[in-house]
Amino acid sequence: MKIKFILFTFVLCLSMGLFAQDAEKIIRVRKPNLNGHAFQTPTNISSSFVRTGLTTQLGFGFSSTVDVPAFTIGDKTIQGFSGELMFMNIFLNYEQRFTDWLSLYAGFHITGRLGSDIATILADGVNTINGGNVGWKVRFLETKCLNLSGAAYVKNLSGSFINLKEYIDELLNNDPYPALSKSVPAMQAGVKLLGAYAISPTFGAQFNADIAYGESFARTKTTTYFTGGINIDADLKPSVNVPVGVSAAYTHTTAPEVVMSNEGSVDILGFKLAYTGSNDYEIGAVYSSYSLKINSVKQDSDISRIQLFLKFFF
Repeated sequence: MKIKFILFTFVLCLSMGLFAQDAEKIIRVRKPNLNGHAFQTPTNISSSFVRTGLTTQLGFGFSSTVDVPAFTIGDKTIQGFSGELMFMNIFLNYEQRFTDWLSLYAGFHITGRLGSDIATILADGVNTINGGNVGWKVRFLETKCLNLSGAAYVKNLSGSFINLKEYIDELLNNDPYPALSKSVPAMQAGVKLLGAYAISPTFGAQFNADIAYGESFARTKTTTYFTGGINIDADLKPSVNVPVGVSAAYTHTTAPEVVMSNEGSVDILGFKLAYTGSNDYEIGAVYSSYSLKINSVKQDSDISRIQLFLKFFF
């Protein structure tokens, strides 16, 4: 009887041990990992890893003080003044992995810019861009330290531009079709090259090159857009057993949802602080800084933005 009990206990413990190893393996591969380094979700660029997950971001920011020159509405001259512009963005993305090397992803985002008071709203209007994208991601190389993937996608954007000054000008100039709000759709198709390299269990680097071609927010005009960037992150857990991750990123982009116009480019510096102690989710905050040319005020403005970030792995 004792022998049967010992054998039963051994088999039960062995089964539980094997189950625990399988569960540990499943948990371990949920978050991107190479060479013992757990990668954070990169800032302002896409991840090269094929994973099932849901990402949400909520951001807000302000410009530096802008000097709005005097302008005329009809026979009235509005004197120049100073003010600020506000920015906001909402981002939602879901990726579904089908195999170790193939996934489908879909995203939706809203980006907006408006003045912080009536005067700057009158000068710059209310500008929003919303839309979604859908694409396939394919991993074509994975070694101990390196991961490379490619992606192809289609993006559909819609720009809504409310400009009180232009509307009043059109009314006063007897424009037959004055419009307070102008909505312009724009569809684009593009491809991406995505990569990640594990420098050590603590440090890792991710990089991204994205080129797209399609419609712009100037009607009947098509153009080519480019986004490229690099993200360096450090996970403090392997070295000092603190579940905190930090990262720094540089991104160059001409994407209209960032530039908020039909032309120009933006160089973005991003810094991220995140909690890395869970295998099921990642939570953190991202600070971004960049200089943006704003045509309505005819000058470059420094933009500071904070984004709250949350990603679930399934």
